[in-house]
Amino acid sequence: MRANASAMDGAVLAEKLSEQKYAANTSAFNISTSNAANDDIFFQQSNDEFAFLRAKFDALPEFSGQLGESAEETAEKAAQAAAMIKRQLKIEEAQLLEASDLYQETFKNLAKMGRGTAMKSAQKLMLQWYEPLVVALKKEILAIRAGELGTSSHFQHYGPYLVQLPVEKLAVITLTTMLNCTLRNGNTGTKLVSIAMEISDMVEAESHVFYLKQEKEAPFWQKKLLDTSSRVANVRALNSFNNRLRKVAKGEMWTDAAKAKVGTKLIDVLLKTAVDDKGVSAFVYSNNFYVQKLPYASKQTGQSMAVKRMGFVHMEPAKFLEFSKLSLKDSTLLMPRYLPMLVPPKRWDNREFSGAYFTMKAPMMKAISAQQRMAVRHGELNDVLDALDYLGQTGWRINPVVHTVIKDAWAAKLSIAELPGADPLPMPEESACFRTVREINASKERYYARREAEEEMKKKAAEERGEVYTPPAVPIRDPNAVIEDPDEVRFDERFYKYLCSRVAKKNGEMHSIRCDVTIKLNIAEKFKDEVMFFPHNIDFRGRAYPIPPNLSHLGNDFCRGIMMFDKAKKLGPVGLRWLKIHVTNLFGNNKISLDDRVKWADANMDKIRASVAEPLGGERWWSTAEEPFQALAAMAEIVKAIDSGNPEEYMCSLAVHQDGSCNGLQHYAGLGRDAQGGAAVNLVPHDVPQDVYSKVLTKVLAKVEADAELPDNDPRALEGICARIVRGYVSRKVIKQTVMTSVYGVTQSGARAQVEARLHEVLQLDNGTITPEREKEVSAAAAYLAKLTLLSLSEMFSSARGIMDWLGTCAKLVAQHDSAMSWVTPLGLPVIQPYRKIQQHTVSTVMQSITLTEHSDLLPISLSKQKSAFPPNFVHSMDATHMMMTCLKMKKLGLTFAAVHDSYWTHPSDIPVMNDLLREAFVELYSLPLLEDLRDSLEMRFPDIDFPPLPERGQLDINLVKSSQFFFH
Repeated sequence: MRANASAMDGAVLAEKLSEQKYAANTSAFNISTSNAANDDIFFQQSNDEFAFLRAKFDALPEFSGQLGESAEETAEKAAQAAAMIKRQLKIEEAQLLEASDLYQETFKNLAKMGRGTAMKSAQKLMLQWYEPLVVALKKEILAIRAGELGTSSHFQHYGPYLVQLPVEKLAVITLTTMLNCTLRNGNTGTKLVSIAMEISDMVEAESHVFYLKQEKEAPFWQKKLLDTSSRVANVRALNSFNNRLRKVAKGEMWTDAAKAKVGTKLIDVLLKTAVDDKGVSAFVYSNNFYVQKLPYASKQTGQSMAVKRMGFVHMEPAKFLEFSKLSLKDSTLLMPRYLPMLVPPKRWDNREFSGAYFTMKAPMMKAISAQQRMAVRHGELNDVLDALDYLGQTGWRINPVVHTVIKDAWAAKLSIAELPGADPLPMPEESACFRTVREINASKERYYARREAEEEMKKKAAEERGEVYTPPAVPIRDPNAVIEDPDEVRFDERFYKYLCSRVAKKNGEMHSIRCDVTIKLNIAEKFKDEVMFFPHNIDFRGRAYPIPPNLSHLGNDFCRGIMMFDKAKKLGPVGLRWLKIHVTNLFGNNKISLDDRVKWADANMDKIRASVAEPLGGERWWSTAEEPFQALAAMAEIVKAIDSGNPEEYMCSLAVHQDGSCNGLQHYAGLGRDAQGGAAVNLVPHDVPQDVYSKVLTKVLAKVEADAELPDNDPRALEGICARIVRGYVSRKVIKQTVMTSVYGVTQSGARAQVEARLHEVLQLDNGTITPEREKEVSAAAAYLAKLTLLSLSEMFSSARGIMDWLGTCAKLVAQHDSAMSWVTPLGLPVIQPYRKIQQHTVSTVMQSITLTEHSDLLPISLSKQKSAFPPNFVHSMDATHMMMTCLKMKKLGLTFAAVHDSYWTHPSDIPVMNDLLREAFVELYSLPLLEDLRDSLEMRFPDIDFPPLPERGQLDINLVKSSQFFFH
């Protein structure tokens, strides 16, 4: 069984724990364990604390004696392990209570409001709104009990529910949920329905808890359930918690209509009471038109956009600015739920869906349907779970060099690398928004010209057919319009409002980034002297993710640069070479041979030394890298290794990663044995790495140049205009994301958004000065360029397109039989696509009509989503399988391993070994008859369906991957 740990694992963990200076580290979390047995129930039940913990949690390997080790030494290691678990338990307990009870504890001390100077500023600000809200809710409850509100339908829906809780609890739930939603979205506006449903879910859960706590003689298991009431991790977890409480309390399920009315009523009271001494409301409700993107074109209009009226709530801008400044100073308000662990996570158990943390419940799988949950519970997933467990057993530390640089830069308010500026952008001056009438009416004139050209073409076509041309009933140009002087200069109010909205949006985004940086720095500071472990879970396709959401190696360059392995290892004969290759890669110079990358690093050694010696002074050359913080970390290790006098003996903790070459296309080429496509993505040996993005770019540029010469009277004149807009600005960076995501099912609209974002960067349009007319032109040009990119890619990878079409057809046929597409990965993970038709119905509330959405496994299958999502989901399940197969091979050799999808990490000295193993795993995976097995499985489960024959495959020798040095590089 998986619960029986190997002696080798125990020895490794014992070594890790024995190296930790436990006594010195307890102060990092202000947690003392000297009297832990007196205040923790877990340690009152056994003198042999470690044995009890081992039996209780099945968390850590057994500590068997090692050769030459005395019984006292083994016992000491076991005691250290027990002490570390104690600290982990206390940290989890502190996080659970802090996240759910922070505001409640503050509100319990309302009697101290007169001592406002002793309270934290942000809490003081919130308390200004709390007291009026409690008073208003008391009046509302009294009116309900007295029957003063009559028998209106609104009252009948929310009245019986509001009286179930004390008004103090209602006020806390309403205020904290509103604030959390506002901060979470950077005050860009949160849908009223989202806030209302979140509030009502919390009220429902709290009402069940409140009812059960009234029972004096409650059984032990019921008390344990109630103890978890403050530990609900997120909104999703509320549903499961409510179901458990409802069964115990024998209560009825609250309907969505009731929840909507309860939530909106509480919001309505808050909006009326949260005002300052000048009568200005802290929150603003708006009911405006909202442009919604549809996943399909409407049958009635043929448009892919819909305009709806929808309610939004946001904080009054001045109040939000005040609150955001205070909240940035108060890091406790930003502390996340899941933190890294101090000990290796509990092993995952698919039967119980449990693992990772000791007291906090974490999901083993994300976005999973009830059907898949059942299949996973009954599956044999030893390999999958072993891989997840091994990923979680990798120890990490905070890199002191990068941590210090980031802290100093942040304190100095430097906008460097991914660190945002400290101050918001200023609003535009009205004086900058004076334009000529010609400029103001430019878009209107272009519209008129296009309509006139279209009508002229219709007229010529009618004459050629010998028909009478009928002009439009309404003239294109208003014949009664006042003729204006085109050179007259006037204030363009529309342009001014547009610029203000862009700046406000940018400031909201920057505020969110600043909050994110604050959270990460806070966690790094907490763990700077600790060994960290990141428990991993998987999504429904099997892709692995660290559970802590903020600081982990899954994050951006900031996160990756500030972390290093806990375990140091000698560089050996090849380690320094791979450090140099690594730093060259981080500067984006990964299109040359490995030897040339080493030469590049050697040629820039003076700059490397200068960057390490004075990172925030001088030229800051390191900040010009594509991944600057990771580059700085690698530079520091290179300098230390060389200066040690014996680089081969230097103990290095840096994680060096090897990345796939457009990994999605690599998997498609492997599936289809596509020799041409495989060569383009480095499945076969080359002297230098092949760059698929540059190859696609060449095709795109040729098409752009040809289209740019189209005359204005050509039927494709609009494409010619778009080509001339982007000519000279199309680069590898502009199309890279679209090429990368094309194999994962990116839509035309998604590709347009990707290209448009890159064009804004290249054209330097993101500075608040772009005109509305120019933005429309860029958007149209982005759609044109995205179309060309996808077309060029399909021409190069016809085999991949054939497989995608075959997979999509199979999923469509299955969906037509009202079944979700499902398959089993080579490691035994059952995958079931969760896509179903969402049902909606409208509920009228006191504030607005709310559209409620229902999600259930009983809903009809979404044919279009099942079809479009299956090809990318199948490939994702294959890249997840490849990663886990590599992980298991690394585990067998006892080598450190971490991964972020198609990026595999280990020590510099172990890169050659990992490279061999990941290539072996890929060859083993694609030596299997994957498509044949899938087809056989479908035909067995759906004998009445005539599935199409397998797509034709090429002659690629998959074993060539083993000798391709740039397969991952």
